[in-house]
Amino acid sequence: MNQQPSRTAGDTKGPTIHGEHTYRSQGGHSIHGQPNHTGLPQKQRHIRNSRRKIRQQLTQMKKMQWHIQFSWVKAHVGILGNETADTLAKEAATSTDTPEFYDEVPISVVKSEIEVASVKKLQREWDQSTKGQITKQYFQDIVARLNMELNLTHNFTLMVTGHGNIHSYLHRFRIRGTPTCPCGIQDQRIDHLLFECELLRKERNILKTNILKTGVLPINKSELIRKHFKGFFKFTNDISFDKLTNSDPNGD
Repeated sequence: MNQQPSRTAGDTKGPTIHGEHTYRSQGGHSIHGQPNHTGLPQKQRHIRNSRRKIRQQLTQMKKMQWHIQFSWVKAHVGILGNETADTLAKEAATSTDTPEFYDEVPISVVKSEIEVASVKKLQREWDQSTKGQITKQYFQDIVARLNMELNLTHNFTLMVTGHGNIHSYLHRFRIRGTPTCPCGIQDQRIDHLLFECELLRKERNILKTNILKTGVLPINKSELIRKHFKGFFKFTNDISFDKLTNSDPNGD
């Protein structure tokens, strides 16, 4: 890369730099800083110091009224500075032990990468956990759940967790005498309430009608929450759990 400073000793106008080599001004003279041809610097040292040094040098040169421009040059034609930069860039890109310098990238990039890593970790833990089995059936994908805006209610929370005022849950803690639903078909669990309970036939028929407008039956819980959230939300909030629980004559 051909580079010539635009002033000599005694000039009052600041010099112009085209390219990558470093120029300094001492006592009014222009000095061309020659690169070290003895070999590439150590990779770790270069990664830690090169960009910081370049920025510091550029700042100093601007204070000394240098006019600095960076120009495009053709790659792989034997220009030493460009070939050196290309070699170092490839080494850094393929290295498995390159240190991370968060002060040299935008904070927004760091936050974004941390968020992505956190969500991936959360998804792994969610997949491996043995807890929350009912909730998993509704929310299998963490990213999809985080992108949903939910207006939580008591009924909705009960239906997506199985925790609350239903016989099977209360019976576990010996609060109810039986887990059986007042309809008499089977235990009062979430699947029973959602798909079978005769006491919720009216509410379920409304939900089915809404689903069939744009979808098909049968449907699993994940699709129900993703594709028909409004209908499902209405279904849950239309349920009177107090009436379902108190109608059991053997509940005491």
